[in-house]
Amino acid sequence: MHYERVHNATSKGFDIVLSFAADESDPNLIARVQAFFCNVELASVYLGGCDYESAQEFVKESGYFDDMVREAVQEAEQNLAMLTALAPERGFRDVAP
Repeated sequence: MHYERVHNATSKGFDIVLSFAADESDPNLIARVQAFFCNVELASVYLGGCDYESAQEFVKESGYFDDMVREAVQEAEQNLAMLTALAPERGFRDVAP
């Protein structure tokens, strides 16, 4: 499935990317929000059945984008904490957003 990047943002030190892809079984789109830290994807959240005129409408008016960002950031924070906890035993220094 091919996702087209349509919007970038930042939240709590993470780079946020919103992308859309065509849903092969539905005329609507699938939204994907990814959270990155140092160009490494730490989380992604998906929502199908999106029927909006534009990415701007999805971001500003739907309410879904903010929810997806919160969910992705929460997952990314958990994953980063886990990686940070493993870092000393693997010889890496602490990282934080």
